[in-house]
Amino acid sequence: MTKRDIAEALAKTTGLSNKDALKIVNIFFESIKDELVESGRVNVRGFGTFKVVLSKPKVARDINKDVEIHLPPRYRIKFIPSRLFLEELNA
Repeated sequence: MTKRDIAEALAKTTGLSNKDALKIVNIFFESIKDELVESGRVNVRGFGTFKVVLSKPKVARDINKDVEIHLPPRYRIKFIPSRLFLEELNA
């Protein structure tokens, strides 16, 4: 499912134009991104929680040159589904 698909579903259920629905969807995702950058956590009740976590540094191998590469820690986004969402998914 893409943002456009979400916007079309929103437009269909609310009577909004596709253009207005897409604006709302874009604002929604921008708000989530902004909050993750600012606080590192977004909780959507009944759906789940998005958290920013720092991964550990890793050692990889360049198979072409046969040398080790040290990868620095990186920020990643972890999604933890809510209990209600998991129950519905596994029903």
